[in-house]
Amino acid sequence: MDEVFRHVDARSAELAGHPLVTWMKNAPVPPTRRLLILPVLAPLAMAYRDICTWVLPYPSPHDDLQAAINVRAAGGLPHCTQYLADWDALGLDDQLGWRFGDLMWWLFLAPETEAMRRARTQLLAMPAADGGDPLLRCAWSDAIDACSAVFFRATAPVAGQVARNTGLQYRYLGSRQRALAGRHPAYAAAFTGYRLTASGRAQAVALADAVIDTFEGLFSCVLEYGTAYPAAGQVPHRPAGVTPAGAGSLPRRSPQARPVNAAIQGLLYEWRAHTAQHPLYEWLRSSQAPAAAGRLALLLPEWAMSIVGYHDLCTFALPCQQETGTAAADLNSWAGKLSGHSAAFLADWDALGLDGRLGWTASQALHWLYVDPRMDAYRRTMAKAVRMAAGCVSPLARMWLLEALEASGQAWFAAAMEPAAEVERDTAGHLNYLAGRCEITSPDNGRFRQQRLTPRECEQVADMIAQVFDCMNRQLDLSMARVQRPMPRAGGA
Repeated sequence: MDEVFRHVDARSAELAGHPLVTWMKNAPVPPTRRLLILPVLAPLAMAYRDICTWVLPYPSPHDDLQAAINVRAAGGLPHCTQYLADWDALGLDDQLGWRFGDLMWWLFLAPETEAMRRARTQLLAMPAADGGDPLLRCAWSDAIDACSAVFFRATAPVAGQVARNTGLQYRYLGSRQRALAGRHPAYAAAFTGYRLTASGRAQAVALADAVIDTFEGLFSCVLEYGTAYPAAGQVPHRPAGVTPAGAGSLPRRSPQARPVNAAIQGLLYEWRAHTAQHPLYEWLRSSQAPAAAGRLALLLPEWAMSIVGYHDLCTFALPCQQETGTAAADLNSWAGKLSGHSAAFLADWDALGLDGRLGWTASQALHWLYVDPRMDAYRRTMAKAVRMAAGCVSPLARMWLLEALEASGQAWFAAAMEPAAEVERDTAGHLNYLAGRCEITSPDNGRFRQQRLTPRECEQVADMIAQVFDCMNRQLDLSMARVQRPMPRAGGA
């Protein structure tokens, strides 16, 4: 492990020569404006709590190495609140003028944040790469710490200068603790001197390198944002007039031949039928509940991250990057088309006037999505989906994962269509996503179901189906418990 640590130190020292570090130090831009790089960090900075909650730690550590990693993970939990404190100190709500819908676009769809979102997905998937080995997990998480220290060593002096001028403290960008932090003490105590096999050392170095390479891209992303927006005195805006992909009438499903994977298809059917009986769907259809638009307005803020976050799942996690062949091509095509649903949902969000109904600023929306414990189950579901996708070597198994994800939402859409249709009749507007006009079936029209799964694939697919629907039912239970209580308005997020 000492060799791995030396390798991480050498690579992170090279990262300190990135042009972003020079820009933060010497750019002919007022220091306060240099700190306005904060928004582009949001997709990864706010998700770091999820990495430290569901990705990095071991639920039941059984040795000193796993315990040391859990100590390290606990230290990353306050990042979200510190980030939001800097957001407020910089007055970003007023400068950006964003509402909830704008923030969702920024977190999951904006081209300016693509590198951050790809990195977020990569880090959520890391347990599939380390296989639970604490030596490998130490290597990649140590690389995160080393790269983060390089970044905060660049921002902390600027934040300190601004703090002296304004009297405001910057707890995230100005963190001296993160800027000066070396290797985590728990790692130094537990891992230093631990011997790896030659193959284990090669794996550890490869995982550390993957993280450091990702951070090089992130530094470039921040620099591009800094020069395009803060340095130019500009702010990004969500483009208007997004046309939902796939809008039209619902496609007919072709009749299926006798299933080859009968046990798997039967399991999927049973889960889908059970979930379809959830009382939340009866509430959605009920004329005794609030008016149709009100029912949707109560429900959608909780489901927004799951729906808009589907874009990154279908863009970065589910596609096969290396595999070739018909199954991989069909999977990539299907996932690519489904990624367009997020923009369609945001169009419905606007048509329902949900930003006005909620009255939330961007910082309040960030707090709701990433800090409020009521949203933990929704983010955990996305983290699980990324991890399951990363653990699928077979493109066919990934097709079944995507099939399970789509099937888990069928009853949700069937119930949402009724209030959506009512809103359309009352307003003459269009809710293409909620009205079910964006459904996209698999490119092979479901023929992948007739490809025989191996026993190992059957076991993996059955487990994934159970996890997908278990998460769905948990989210439905949470929504059912909350829909009869009003959502908090501005100031109460």
